[in-house]
Amino acid sequence: MSPTGRFPLVLSNISVNTMDLSALGGRVRASGDVEVLQPINLPLGALEIRMSNPNAVMDALKQAGLIDEPTWTAGTAMLRVYARPGEGEDNWETDVTFENDGITVNGLQVR
Repeated sequence: MSPTGRFPLVLSNISVNTMDLSALGGRVRASGDVEVLQPINLPLGALEIRMSNPNAVMDALKQAGLIDEPTWTAGTAMLRVYARPGEGEDNWETDVTFENDGITVNGLQVR
């Protein structure tokens, strides 16, 4: 696909009944429903994301040499920007809402 070409796929609906992924002692759970209105590609809906031990996973990936220091720094910074602390140690949560006027993450408008 050329950089100026159209994306070769049209999405009409993304339903996440439940996604539950566990790896390296961490866990991510997501659920929600996002409809992508065509032909304007406007997503509408919401996703709830809950994470357990993401810092431990990032540390394990860095220690194993699978990610470098700048990637680890960026990942841990993004966690603090796009997630809020949940109940318990190293538990985080994110609520993403897609509306007519844009996207909000944890109630804050993304620009």
